[in-house]
Amino acid sequence: MPCYSNAPVLLLLLVLSLSGQAFAWQTQPRCQHIRRSEKRFLDSSSKLQLCSAVDQNQGVGTQSRWKDVVKLDLNDNAVPRLQQQLHQQQSNDSLLDNKSDEPIALQVEGYLTSQRGFGNSFCFFDISRRGVQVPVQAMFKRQAFLCSNFDGFMKSLVPGVRLCITGPVAPTRNPGEALILVQDMKIQGLPHNPQHVRKLLRLVSEGLLDASDLAKATQVDATELANEIEQATRSQTPPSPKAFNGLAKRILLDLKEQHDNDEAYPCFASDHKYTTNLPLAPPDIRQPPPAFISNIQEESYSKEDHDTLRIVSESMSVQDVLLEQDGRLQNSFDAASKNSVSTTTIDMVGWVQNRRRFRDSVTVLEVVDSMVPVGAAADNIPDQNLAEDQIDALWNQRLKCVINPQVLFCQNSTRANMYGQLLAPGSQVRMVGSIVATAAHEKTGNSVPSVMWVQNVELLHSSWRPSSVQYLIEQAVAQEIKLIEAAQALKIPNEKMGSIVAMNEATTREWEAAEISRKLQQQAMDLSRQVGPEALKVIDCYAYLREQYPIHDVADNPKAALEATDFMSNRSNRWKRKKEPQLDCMSQQVVDVLQRRHSSNDTIRILDCGGGKGFLANHLARTLGNLGFDVRILVVDVAESAIKNGRRRTENQNLTDIVEYVLADASTVDVSSYIDGVDLVVALHACGALTDVALGHAINHEASFVICPCCFCSNPSLRVPHQNRRNATQESKKLLPVDEWLNIDSRRFDLLKGLAELQSDITLSNQAVHTICGMRLAAAERNTAVPMKLSLRAFPVAFSTRNFCLIGETRS
Repeated sequence: MPCYSNAPVLLLLLVLSLSGQAFAWQTQPRCQHIRRSEKRFLDSSSKLQLCSAVDQNQGVGTQSRWKDVVKLDLNDNAVPRLQQQLHQQQSNDSLLDNKSDEPIALQVEGYLTSQRGFGNSFCFFDISRRGVQVPVQAMFKRQAFLCSNFDGFMKSLVPGVRLCITGPVAPTRNPGEALILVQDMKIQGLPHNPQHVRKLLRLVSEGLLDASDLAKATQVDATELANEIEQATRSQTPPSPKAFNGLAKRILLDLKEQHDNDEAYPCFASDHKYTTNLPLAPPDIRQPPPAFISNIQEESYSKEDHDTLRIVSESMSVQDVLLEQDGRLQNSFDAASKNSVSTTTIDMVGWVQNRRRFRDSVTVLEVVDSMVPVGAAADNIPDQNLAEDQIDALWNQRLKCVINPQVLFCQNSTRANMYGQLLAPGSQVRMVGSIVATAAHEKTGNSVPSVMWVQNVELLHSSWRPSSVQYLIEQAVAQEIKLIEAAQALKIPNEKMGSIVAMNEATTREWEAAEISRKLQQQAMDLSRQVGPEALKVIDCYAYLREQYPIHDVADNPKAALEATDFMSNRSNRWKRKKEPQLDCMSQQVVDVLQRRHSSNDTIRILDCGGGKGFLANHLARTLGNLGFDVRILVVDVAESAIKNGRRRTENQNLTDIVEYVLADASTVDVSSYIDGVDLVVALHACGALTDVALGHAINHEASFVICPCCFCSNPSLRVPHQNRRNATQESKKLLPVDEWLNIDSRRFDLLKGLAELQSDITLSNQAVHTICGMRLAAAERNTAVPMKLSLRAFPVAFSTRNFCLIGETRS
């Protein structure tokens, strides 16, 4: 086996390396490196006192969490003021001339106008109001949020909801651009769309939000609102999304006069086109340099120029363009006025790494020679400073390109808008345009990022994203893009493209688009450019675990004994299609384990780790009860809102004599205080290290287990309860870090977790997941004091992509 370094790993919190819109290539769900320019901000932020469990439930005021909270008025001066605060903060100063290390928090209230999400732990959104030209950007990240109900607020980010957000100012990769890093959020007003109001009410019913979070927005007392939501939930049997129709309409009717007189509410177009919610472009890209515009207007364009790229020279790479521009900046600029403008015409080919769209068909692209995930590129570098240098070097390898209809295709905004949508991250593009430099820049040799103003575009390779592929096909049908260019971008023959365009049914074209998208996804990334050799070496190193614990597929039709379920609904309901089959499959595994060891009249004591919502516990209580088992289930969860909703569901199903809930940390809870022994430990979609915690309880209680892991990078701080079986005294119990429990170097474990969350290659991701699951079964086998049969199973991926299940059966 290869030898690896045991150097300690720097687990860094955040990469504030994204422009206003981040992309999947950058948001890898693993530890990221921090820029030196942002380190002071993060160091001071880490000193903030996080909410205690009591504080979170009682709603601590924001003033107690920061030294100063400054109200930011939402107007056209808001963004310049943010930029001013950022500049002063980076100069070790603050808006109030406060030299303290503690950051000043800014607070702004306004309406959410657009949201750009990247997974379930990170998003950007814009806060604005009617009449404000440039919205305030905010970054909402799980690690930075000070309270526990992040998931609820993440899902409540719907257009038109009025929010009050608080947090320090933070930089982006665009020089001088600033945003608010959200650490506290309050819902102040409801959106006017009934569908969005229903969603917010549903979040309360599911325990993701508390009724008090919506009380001010609905102008209903929190207790009264909770009761009305409960009544609405019970009114629909089986549960249905329509359950909250009446309540939502009644609330909106009570607020109608207030909403009608709300002159600050943003204008949302009735056609719901995304372009209506785009922010206004910054001044430096909204209006090209006047001298450059005059040069463009003097040129004559024919129709052929619009459809075919004018060849300037052989196409250059991005690096060739950047090097040539750097060379020009080293030379003196012979011009009488510092306002003189020089242009360099470029014919370039590159890949779109980042994209941000604005109103008026303006798009900003960051183009590179090869797609390299910024954070992942530095993962293999143990030295933090060297890692930061590597990240900076990657950012310096990008060329900023502006598609502006004033420059592109002789002011053709339709074409500019089309290419703005087509050029998603992961697409390859050929562009002809000019890099503009002023005399002042060239004389001083300032390190100003080069900007290419695009005059002509050709799509060489489409992004694999289904929405991009489908949009491209529809543009070919509308004859907005040439068939030959569309076929080239989709990597299909011209004849095939022609047959797709000729299809009369839009649904048929959608199916074709989906098939092409899947093929493009397989070709999207060269793994050698995304996954480092060290990570691949770790996968190979632990191949023996995948052989020792092979995957056994579970039949996709659960046994007839499990047909009785907690919720019945129509075939189109997501519960029926997704969640219910997962519960059925888990119950099938539980029944198989118990029937091999227990008779039907035995008392079965089950520990459910992290199942606070009660779905699995209630399902098992009913299923095992129908089979004659006397069942006692203890549910342990750290989320109070989930526990409250789980108890309510259990009460509604009259299962309170079977299922008990405990609000506690699964790592430290004394299970024996609540239940006399444990026969089986279960966990459905146990996030990250919670899987190992559940395994630890199973081993300590000499119990069987059925555990479905999830989100391999989550809960890294949890510790595994470990009992020394040679000396079973209270003193011999201890909590182990997960890497010590699994007997793996922390560096290698981080690499494996990162690969397990890899989105661009399912095969490699599954190998990493299989490896970690095998490692967990090996840990169970190594620590158990009783004979145990171990296996790894997988239920159908159609029910969930997190479909692996760890099975352990005690034999004594």
